[in-house]
Amino acid sequence: MKKLVSSLVMATLLFSGISVVTAADTSANATVKHSKAEKKEENRAKLNAKAAKWGVETSEKTNKEVKAAIQEAKVAKKAENAEKKAAKEAKKQEQLENLKEKAAKWGVDTAGKSVKEIKAEIEAKKAEKKENKK
Repeated sequence: MKKLVSSLVMATLLFSGISVVTAADTSANATVKHSKAEKKEENRAKLNAKAAKWGVETSEKTNKEVKAAIQEAKVAKKAENAEKKAAKEAKKQEQLENLKEKAAKWGVDTAGKSVKEIKAEIEAKKAEKKENKK
């Protein structure tokens, strides 16, 4: 009799333990799915923030399309910056050429000198000429 009762109790515990584990596994899967949905929303919010920063429209676009549009905007911005840098460098070279012409006019040697040194020498020559006129 004791053996029968203990066997029934063991069987009950055994099967109830399995059902508890099964119930726990089901709830764990639900939280994982919920977390994935939250993660997807967070990623979309971050993507929308990046898109707003780069001036990209996000309505009715998938995440991949938005990412591609952001990349295109970044490439366009880099190209624009490169153009600006090239224009700035060209202007700098033009100013240097003009300064060299001016230095030649005033008889200043430009070899191995910085722009500031050349300008200072030209100003010194101008001041010297003014002194000689007085």
